[in-house]
Amino acid sequence: MKKAFTLMELMISVVIFSFISILFFKMLNQAKHTNTFLITKINKINVKGKIMKTIYLDILSKTDNNITINNIDKNFDSILFKSDYSIHKRIRPYIIYKVVDNILYRVESRLKPNKRIDNLEEGITVDSLGKVQTFRVYLKNKGGSYLIDYRIEKDKIRPFIVKSH
Repeated sequence: MKKAFTLMELMISVVIFSFISILFFKMLNQAKHTNTFLITKINKINVKGKIMKTIYLDILSKTDNNITINNIDKNFDSILFKSDYSIHKRIRPYIIYKVVDNILYRVESRLKPNKRIDNLEEGITVDSLGKVQTFRVYLKNKGGSYLIDYRIEKDKIRPFIVKSH
């Protein structure tokens, strides 16, 4: 009866253990890459969702039926309106969405801005909402429904409709 393992049996067990360890570390590395990829995608989706929610709440909470839509070019509009919704705790602020150099800005002011909003005065807050490929706003009907076509670079987000009161 044998009381110990032979050298050959030990070497085979070490090779099998090494092979299993290599596969385990490859699998672990692939899981880390997948996790990083998914976290990046989820963060992008969260950012898009927050921007869409902000636009939606701004237009939904507008105080009158007056939204001024200015066509900048074939891909971009700027809009101006008064809203009950404020990110910066203002009472019934004027909200402007404007695209400058493919970056969508949200301007919140307690006073109605001039025709030119390039020179910004005190009492306003400017939030950069990120690079956009398209930002168009269409009046869907006289009842206050707006179609918003908002696309981040190379994304295929469908336009959404906001029906305000």
